[in-house]
Amino acid sequence: MILGAYLLFIAACSSSDHDDHGHSGGHAHHAPHGGSLVMLGDHLYQLEMVAHEESSELELFILDGEAENFIRIIAPTLSAAVQADGEEFPLIFAAKSDEATGETVGNTSHFTANTPWLAEHPKFEAVFEVIEIRGQRFENIHFPFPEGSH
Repeated sequence: MILGAYLLFIAACSSSDHDDHGHSGGHAHHAPHGGSLVMLGDHLYQLEMVAHEESSELELFILDGEAENFIRIIAPTLSAAVQADGEEFPLIFAAKSDEATGETVGNTSHFTANTPWLAEHPKFEAVFEVIEIRGQRFENIHFPFPEGSH
């Protein structure tokens, strides 16, 4: 009886072909800061972008493929080109230090950017030319905001 219940439970858990974003994988990824996610590689890493329109700031977090753990990188800045309503803006994220986590510029998962155009253009597409994470190079990364790629 217990074996039958266990097998039924396993079958129910594995029968889901789609997560709540409509792609294969059987589970959903949730942005830990309530932002938007974009996958890098085949579930290797994720970027999370969070907008703070009141302060004209964007935050960017580097996360593992499950969007559960922070991944520190050495880049002091990350650059992107933004397209919004037919206009183009540069976007420069600066590495953020955090005494509580021990993160420093050159060893952080958290970046911030000042975006004076954000209140007028809350929907945009950012394209990162290159981001290096743990020796892997990801190029031409499209980040539609606020929808993300999930």
